[in-house]
Amino acid sequence: MKTNSLLLVFLVLSLVAGCEVDKGDEERGWQGLEKEFEDDFRMLASDDSDDPILLIDRESNAPFTGDVERVSEQAITKQKYLKGKLDGKSVKSSSDGSFVEANYLGGKLHGPMIFYDSAGKERTRMVYLDGKLVPEGANSSKK
Repeated sequence: MKTNSLLLVFLVLSLVAGCEVDKGDEERGWQGLEKEFEDDFRMLASDDSDDPILLIDRESNAPFTGDVERVSEQAITKQKYLKGKLDGKSVKSSSDGSFVEANYLGGKLHGPMIFYDSAGKERTRMVYLDGKLVPEGANSSKK
């Protein structure tokens, strides 16, 4: 029985050790100062203005996937990336307490972008669809 258990453990460990992980798709988190962000990442822009900017991890030279929280004297920015592109909710909070929330899909603004004052009161709301501002009259999600 003990021999069978050892054999099973050996087989499982062999399988796990043989599996490769694609670091480009592995979700990670990063927190730090703006200067550290600039040291750890680079932005890769396309010649086509419709293509989103990619966030590239300098160490692996691969597009970054995961959460980023960076701090500067003026603001704290929290963003989500998928394969180097902004994807999901992004929040930028200013030192005066005001903040903006935006949503991205595939690196493009997609959904509501809401500006709040320092008391947390909504000041401005815009809606984007695939990176383009939806005209106010066509915006059915407006209060």
